[in-house]
Amino acid sequence: MAGAAGEGELEAAGDKRQRAEAQPAADEERQIEQVEEVGDPFEDRPQSFGYARKHRASVRYIRCMRLLPLLALLITCVGPEPPPTYPGGDPACSEQTQVEVLSVTDGDTLRVLYLSGSREGSEDDVRLIGFDTPEVDHSGDDHDCFGLPAWQALIDVIDGELAWLTFDEECSDTYGRALGFLFRDSDGLFVNQHMIREGYGRACPFPPNTTFSDDFSAAEVLARDENLGRWAEPCNGGPECFAGGQ
Repeated sequence: MAGAAGEGELEAAGDKRQRAEAQPAADEERQIEQVEEVGDPFEDRPQSFGYARKHRASVRYIRCMRLLPLLALLITCVGPEPPPTYPGGDPACSEQTQVEVLSVTDGDTLRVLYLSGSREGSEDDVRLIGFDTPEVDHSGDDHDCFGLPAWQALIDVIDGELAWLTFDEECSDTYGRALGFLFRDSDGLFVNQHMIREGYGRACPFPPNTTFSDDFSAAEVLARDENLGRWAEPCNGGPECFAGGQ
């Protein structure tokens, strides 16, 4: 009887040890089933659930990889962001084009490199239209009153910058220069209007390129009222609009 009792105790102890050894595996199996069925029950659990966390990460990785072809398709369909659209004449002699300002000749004239459009890669002199600034004497010191400050102002605003050039009805003048409106690429500043509003230029409508004549006249009135730039002493407005046009 004592021997039988001893054997029974040994069998019971063996069964208990087997159950204890099998318990971790069973716990892990239940954790995996929870990840698959519930989705993400371990977000705020301690790190003791490491195996389930690794399994969850694998499931997420597979799901993400399945989405990559769809993401690539969306990028292909959407394409690059279109360029900004700036106003010009209606009708306009040409579409807007991006330029780099290479140098500034005076307060209303500059030289550009075309970065887009039919003239991409070529250079051109551009006369900013709708206003006139005092003349600069490049061969001497016979400058119009406020000519040098206006020249420096345009240098400060746009020299070396990227910009967008739009057009009115005429694309060039009798001097072979392009005629246009200039918008700074970095912030959309309308350079023509800025030069008038700050008192550097006088609004000068030259038909048929008169799209912004009303806006330019209003900007001049404000500059006059505030005695800005050429409207203050000693220039008191300076020279009238150039009789020869742009």
